[in-house]
Amino acid sequence: SPTPEPKVKVRSKDGRDRPDPTCVSAPKPKATVPYWHAAVALNDFDGDQAADLALFRTDTATWHVRYAAPGEDAIVSWRKQEGTDIPVPGDYDGDGKADFATWRPSNGTWYIRSSTGKDRVIPLGDHGDFPAPADYDGDGITDLALFEAHDGGWIVRPSSGGQVSLPDEPFGDSVHGDIPVPGDYDGDGKDDVAYYRSSTGDWNVWLSTSGPVDVRWGDPEDGPHPVPGDYDGDGRFDYAVWDAHGSVWKIKPSNGDDSYEVEWGDRSLADHPVAGDYTRDGTSDFTVWRETEGEWRVKPADGTRVRVTAWGKTGDTPL
Repeated sequence: SPTPEPKVKVRSKDGRDRPDPTCVSAPKPKATVPYWHAAVALNDFDGDQAADLALFRTDTATWHVRYAAPGEDAIVSWRKQEGTDIPVPGDYDGDGKADFATWRPSNGTWYIRSSTGKDRVIPLGDHGDFPAPADYDGDGITDLALFEAHDGGWIVRPSSGGQVSLPDEPFGDSVHGDIPVPGDYDGDGKDDVAYYRSSTGDWNVWLSTSGPVDVRWGDPEDGPHPVPGDYDGDGRFDYAVWDAHGSVWKIKPSNGDDSYEVEWGDRSLADHPVAGDYTRDGTSDFTVWRETEGEWRVKPADGTRVRVTAWGKTGDTPL
């Protein structure tokens, strides 16, 4: 029989719960991915302004994409991929569509297959680095970037050419469990260098407009997963974590509005939080991929009906 969906509530800053009338019972539908995949547009492979349901299957080194358009699926593989590669999708050619891309830790090389079918192989990085691609110069094209955890350096190769350090001083390290979470936190159209310190729950962001800021959001004892995204549609990334113990999304808007919580998902069923705009409304949706049943559960931020879609199998990496 279907596993009952946990009751969903929305919790305001004052701690009071109110039922969420949009929650509906639905038939059923882990892997670790870099958290910068929370960006709204990184997984729009067909250019329709909606994130697509996407998985990387490590045992076959293949991409499995279910497009937002009904009935359309894609399975993509090419000889340059390996199961140990880290998926790093993004719009690397500026055509409005995400490209299939991986970064290989063993040799520090980026392998990119554009939406037009052209392959690119670019050496950048070393073993132990963290890939952190984003649009750091605001030209609408994803830039290659790495967080060098051993010394806190950020290396960015802009789409226009050259190579720069952002910022020009160490920013983060591996000792404290820092995780790169770049995004546009100040709304200026450029993604900002940022990391989440898992040992303290601190978000450290180097705003392109004003420099460094430190925001504490997330209790390390709760085993939080950072899931930054634009949950209120104001064009700025918000600070957000998924509390793995309570299966609660905790959102702190970057514009200073009251923080709030949304119960969604179930850790005991091997849910994995994935943030993205799957409904094409300009906001990140509360989404989990249920590995035990290979299903995506999308709770739109605009309060519309919950969506459940079967896509994937145990061992896949949701993007």
